Amino acid sequence: MRAWLSKQRRTRRDAENLYRRIVAQARQPAFYRDFGVADTLEGRFEMVIVHLFVVLERLSQLEASEHGEKAKELAQALMDACFRQLDDDLRALGVGDLAVPKRMRRAAGALLGRLTAYRRALAAADDTALEAALLRNVFGWPSHARQSPGAAAEAHAARARALGGYLRAALAALGTEGLEAIRRAEFAFPPAESRLEPPHGGERAVRGAQDHQEH
Repeated sequence: MRAWLSKQRRTRRDAENLYRRIVAQARQPAFYRDFGVADTLEGRFEMVIVHLFVVLERLSQLEASEHGEKAKELAQALMDACFRQLDDDLRALGVGDLAVPKRMRRAAGALLGRLTAYRRALAAADDTALEAALLRNVFGWPSHARQSPGAAAEAHAARARALGGYLRAALAALGTEGLEAIRRAEFAFPPAESRLEPPHGGERAVRGAQDHQEH
């Protein structure tokens, strides 16, 4: 029993450290300055989910290795760490005890739904599904608006393509890391640098997209 408890504590500690690594990368200023993600609680939460997805995908791959059970345990502990932090964040924002469970269920549903959407999108034949998922979730761009021509739509599409490229680069970077590197958070995400090319409307298009997002 003592050995089991020690193992559980170690796994929880590793997961919390790994989650802090994810949050640190998600808060890189370039995502909000260059990629155009809204620098709000919601925008930062979306970027945490993107990076959480990357790490969970690698752990899922490692579940098929000789380290499968340990990878599965770490993945579950990482999700638990994420939900504990969400609970703490809600309380820090002044959400009352009676309202926290409802808000947690809503946040958990959003998180799990996005993880599923990104996994399905990556299984598609091209990048369209991933770009659509990022447009909808990260940039808050509704489906009907994506079909409308215009500078704002083009700017958002360019941002989603750039972020999709970053996500794929992050998956590739972690795809060569072993379980120990993941467990110890001793790995590198790719640089948070956007390869965003201004759409046809140039700076006015980007400004228009930002105005739409703010309203």
